[in-house]
Amino acid sequence: MSEWTELLNEILWAYRTTTKTLIGEILFLLTYGTEAIIPTEIGCLSARVLHFSPQNNKQGLIFNLELLEEPILIAAIRNEACKHKATQYYNTRVKKTEPSNDETWY
Repeated sequence: MSEWTELLNEILWAYRTTTKTLIGEILFLLTYGTEAIIPTEIGCLSARVLHFSPQNNKQGLIFNLELLEEPILIAAIRNEACKHKATQYYNTRVKKTEPSNDETWY
């Protein structure tokens, strides 16, 4: 196998756990309702890892999923605003031309 296939999982993990500037959120958070624990955090024994409890984790995940609607809505609004801004930018720089009487555009 080539080297890129071996690194694909790590690349996808980094992509999913990095804040996207367009929507201002992390894709993992929008999908699962909670922030991901980075593999290096497990080795360093952060507070999140030290105080982990499966029962509390399950309850917390359910609670976070119930609250997930608002961040998704905010991300969608930011996404639409960015698209609108890009459209305006494009439209101000493109010359608008109309076909002449002897031309037909399809």
